[in-house]
Amino acid sequence: PGMDGCAIATGFPFRQQGIKGKRGNNQISRMLLSVPQGSLGFWADRLKGAGIKAEEASGFGAERLNFDHPCGLRYGFVADGDGDASRAWERGGVSADNAILGTYGIEVSVMFPAEMDLYLTKGLEAEKDKTEGQTTRYALSADGQGRWVELKHEPDLEPGTWFFGEGSMHHAAWNIQNAEN
Repeated sequence: PGMDGCAIATGFPFRQQGIKGKRGNNQISRMLLSVPQGSLGFWADRLKGAGIKAEEASGFGAERLNFDHPCGLRYGFVADGDGDASRAWERGGVSADNAILGTYGIEVSVMFPAEMDLYLTKGLEAEKDKTEGQTTRYALSADGQGRWVELKHEPDLEPGTWFFGEGSMHHAAWNIQNAEN
């Protein structure tokens, strides 16, 4: 594939403006972060201690922990251990054994997966990886952080808002070569 394996997701502080986005179809539905294998128990306890409900899940060969940030953004920790340990965040009571290792990728809710498949495979030269249930995973590069896009086919889910507000993700960016860029 033609994309480099580094990704950045960007959000904007809409809370001050009182604008709330409606989550739904045809949006980024979950930001996925890489964590070390065996660290999900630590994260489940930490989230519970902060009053945040988390749900265990699995997908594409890795255990996961899904939760909602207090502003409404959906996150998932993916225990693949495939991030960059040299850039791990080891502060605030988080050790290297549990530290977030970077971006794993994003989940996108779609009503018509064929259109997004065409965009990913032809437009971004992504490689279709695997399908599990209603979700198909694509690789934007052979390796590197943030390379996965998971398309979740949810034809009965109402579309989300097209304007951006609290609880919705603005965009994800690839092909930035490295974290310094």
